Order: sequence, then C-alpha cells, then structure tokens
Amino acid sequence: MPSTGRGEVAAPVGDAYKTCARIFRGQTSAEDENYSTKVSWETKKTKELTYIGIRNGKAVLCHSKGKRPPVVKEEDKGIVTRMLQESKERGKRRRSWNVGSKMIGDICLAKKEKIKKEKKDEEMRYIECRGLRFCPEMRKYYDRDASSARAIAGLRCLRLRGLGRPSVFTRAGHGK
Repeated sequence: MPSTGRGEVAAPVGDAYKTCARIFRGQTSAEDENYSTKVSWETKKTKELTYIGIRNGKAVLCHSKGKRPPVVKEEDKGIVTRMLQESKERGKRRRSWNVGSKMIGDICLAKKEKIKKEKKDEEMRYIECRGLRFCPEMRKYYDRDASSARAIAGLRCLRLRGLGRPSVFTRAGHGK
C-alpha cells in the first residue's frame, strides 16, 4: 500500500534518516510525531478540520471541530457535486490512476467498488482541505505539514533539554 494519497508526494524519510544516521555516526534518533498535526505547538490546543463550505453560492474556507466535514445542505448539493466532478476531472488529466489500479489486479478493483458503494450509502459532505488546519485560539489557518514540522522540532528540543513531553502530545493526554 502506498504511503501517500491521491495528489500527495512521498517524503524520503526512510532514506533521509539512514543517510543522517550514516553521516552523524549513530548520533541520531527518531522523534515521535503523535498529535503533531492535531495540536497547535504555540497554544497546545486542538486544531480544527478545514473544509470548503458554500456561502451565498460561493466556495469559502470553513472549519469544524468534528472529525469529518459537515453534511452538505440541500441547497448546496449541486455546487458541491460540480466541485467534486471538476476535481475528479483534474485528477484524471494529471495522472491516469484508473490504469494503475487495473494493473494491480482484482483486489484493488474490488476495494474501489466497495468504497464507491459505501460513499453512495452515506450522506454527501463538504470537501475537506487536508493540507490546512485552523487554530481557533490564534484565529489562523496553518499549513498542516509546516505546523507539524514545527511541533516535531519543538518536541525534539524539549527532549534534548531533558524536559518532559507536553501531555497534549501523548495518547494519555487525549483520553485514549
């Protein structure tokens, strides 16, 4: 299974780590990235999901505390359907993902059919912006990867100083 989703590029973390370990001769160690995307480094509060909503017939950036975007309002279904179709068409022009899935075999095709069936059974939702997160305390939208990288660097600095990890960046801090 590939480590990236549609439209994403893989980061060479495995090779980069091996190269650093070789160059720095064992002076490297990995940092746990738990909750680095979900929690703001600056405020230590949970960031919110970002999605494309519709206001007055136009697409606008919105945010929600939920794990998934809200269900599309009846009056917005036509606009959201058109946006999804345009996105799908752009994806087909960028890369021929249907060809790749057919070459993988029947298991992949069966899985795609199951996903399509599940999507038909559930209610239509607004389109999630996976690359953005909203911090309500700072009232700003943040690039998901950049803010996650800052959080990971901050966690590493704390560990190098011998300080503990903030509880919001642990599974226990999230009640799991």
